[in-house]
Amino acid sequence: MVLFRRWFYLLAVTAALLLLSAGVSAEWWSFDFQPGQHLTYEMSWEQHGVERVGMLEIRVQDSTDGFLHIIMFGEFDEQEPFAFAAEVDPDDPDDIFFQVILNLMTEVPEEVGELIFGTVWLPWFDLPMHGDTLDADWGFYEEEEDGTVFSLSVIGQELYAGLEGTIVRIEAEADLGATMDLAINYGIPLPIMVSVFDIQEWHELGAELAGATLTVTLQDFAADVPPLAEVPAGNVMWQQARPTGVLAELLDHFEAHGLYVELTMPNNYEQLGAADGLWVEIAGDDIELFWFDRAQADEETLEALATAKATGEFHYGPADMRMRQTGVVQGDIFMSGLQFHDVYVHPYKDEIEAAFSTFAQ
Repeated sequence: MVLFRRWFYLLAVTAALLLLSAGVSAEWWSFDFQPGQHLTYEMSWEQHGVERVGMLEIRVQDSTDGFLHIIMFGEFDEQEPFAFAAEVDPDDPDDIFFQVILNLMTEVPEEVGELIFGTVWLPWFDLPMHGDTLDADWGFYEEEEDGTVFSLSVIGQELYAGLEGTIVRIEAEADLGATMDLAINYGIPLPIMVSVFDIQEWHELGAELAGATLTVTLQDFAADVPPLAEVPAGNVMWQQARPTGVLAELLDHFEAHGLYVELTMPNNYEQLGAADGLWVEIAGDDIELFWFDRAQADEETLEALATAKATGEFHYGPADMRMRQTGVVQGDIFMSGLQFHDVYVHPYKDEIEAAFSTFAQ
């Protein structure tokens, strides 16, 4: 799913910065789902004077062996109703995030999945504001070397479904071109309102979003509803089986060097022009792997791979909106996610890089 790829970058930064900010007391825990919770949202996609609306319900109930079912169902803009259940480990926020994302990619109409992913679900990747208390004086500002500006601030409070929400504004100027308002309530594990607006031209998106406003607003919350008698089916494609090909050989190589691979999941490798790619969880944190088939890759992709080997940056995307990922290259494989500026370093960065450097295809 390519929607809000750049928000993904922004919010990864936000996560680390918020976790490092000001030593605040731990009061709000995102993704702290409890059996019996039931959230009902109104969804809206307004663009060029036309508003399309729908409803989303999220229920949480016990599954088996200590797992939970995150159940989503609803409808949007006269499309077919949708329903799925993702079985998640309640103590593993990454598992919760990716299990639901997988279902949004495969079990929900594309526009609806993009709307849910880009609003109610995406802002909590890597748990920004996890454990924080935000007061009126809290804020953050950073300007990148390329001119991109990240600005975060508390802008007020408002009631949603009778619950008080603290509203945080995230602004992404320059080439990101969008603003996000989101409201949190300390008793609820998801935002009670998210609005994404002032969206500029994002060429990499599957849907044209220039001028659109995407909003989800909580309509009702209950903490102890009875479980459903019948749980809807969900996608079971989460890869417990090993992948195949060159990347499978690399994962075996990691494990031979004492690096246990916990989970794997396909990533958006096509965006970089790669022939295969994976999200890989090692020691509780994720990295990304991209394998390039030199027999099929075009000249621009091979030049980008050579540049990444020399500089540590892989550049891709349209000429007027280039994006980059940092990482290292070994042979025809690009690996990223080990470090993000000075705010995040994978706990096994050195060990992973050392093993990667000795891998021969």
